[in-house]
Formats: sequence, C-alpha cells, structure tokens
Amino acid sequence: MEPIRAMVFTARRRVYPAFSSMGIDATREAIRELLYGESALMERLNLFSEIVGIDDEADKQVKKIAAKNRRAAFDFGAEILHFNNPIKYPLMTRWVWDQNTVSGAIREFIRGNDSLPDVPLGNSPEMFEGMRVWLAAQLAEQGLYKDIHFWVDLVEAQAYAEYFRSMAEGMLSADFGRASGPADHIKKFLGIDAPAKEGLSRVRRELVV
Repeated sequence: MEPIRAMVFTARRRVYPAFSSMGIDATREAIRELLYGESALMERLNLFSEIVGIDDEADKQVKKIAAKNRRAAFDFGAEILHFNNPIKYPLMTRWVWDQNTVSGAIREFIRGNDSLPDVPLGNSPEMFEGMRVWLAAQLAEQGLYKDIHFWVDLVEAQAYAEYFRSMAEGMLSADFGRASGPADHIKKFLGIDAPAKEGLSRVRRELVV
C-alpha cells in the first residue's frame, strides 16, 4: 500500500494515518468495494474517502484538517479507479477539476477562463468523461489514436503544470519546491517522478496541518 500512496502526491502527504489505523484487511476491503462495488461510482468514491473520519465534536481547526485529509483520500480513490482501469474510468482528481475551488486543468481549456468568476461544471463522473471525450477528439485531429486515455492524462497534467507555475509556484514547497520545470511537475501529478532514495519514503506518517 505504501508504494501506491507514494505515487499520489496528495495521498502521500495526508492519508497514511487513516489507513494505518484501519489495518490491512479493512483497507483491502475498502479498495475492493471502491473497484467492484455495486453502488454508483460517485457513491463508491465518497464512501472510500470516508475512511478519513471527521469528529463533529472536534474544534474547527481539527475538523478543517480532517476535511483536507478526506479530500486527499478522494483523490487517492480516483487514481486507484483510473489506473486500475484507465479505459473505463477518467482521471477524476482535484487537480483535473475541483468545483469547490473552481480550479484545475479543465479550466485551462475554457476560452476566457481568466475572466470567469464561476465555471459550473460540477464534479460528476459524467463531466470528467465528457471532458476526456472532447480532449480525445482534439488529439485525434493531431493524429494521435493509440493509448489515447494516457495522452489525455498527459495533456491535462501539462495544462495544470503551466497553471501551477504561473499561480502557485513557491507556495507548495512540500511537494513541488525542488521541481525544476513543467516536466517535473507533470511527473509529480501523474505519480511517475523518480522514486525516493533507498530507505526513505515520501509518505508522511503524521497528520498535516
């Protein structure tokens, strides 16, 4: 499980405590239900994210941290779905699109996006699939047909890397401070950056504030 968490930059920072407290059997069952459960896709994703509990009696700051960790677990679940079956499931992580913050790679493909105060796309799987189909059509016009689902991932990551560099570079040093250019950011978003040095791990054991 740790090698998988290490490839998802939000998960490697935030979800370890939840999985550690669950144990391997409960974690395995949560992933099995996510991948093969009979509920609707978004219901399965939301259920998976609830492995991170939120104590209603906790103070505001503690609940805020838990909510961030739950969103990281959602991203983790979205990546498990996509990379387990990349043809069936689009990539639905928050860096692709997050309606709550009206940000993500998808915004970079909307004409005049800089002047739009709101982009009401929603967070439904159908929206992500629609965007993937549209991008696949744009790539087909350039003569790209093979492994098109991975090409879409790459194009989305490149778009978000450009946005990230222009808007937030230097603000998220824990994950990106040592990246030297867009290619490094793309690798981090897609979980294909160079592995950690032997004996080290990217997965943080403590809760992140």
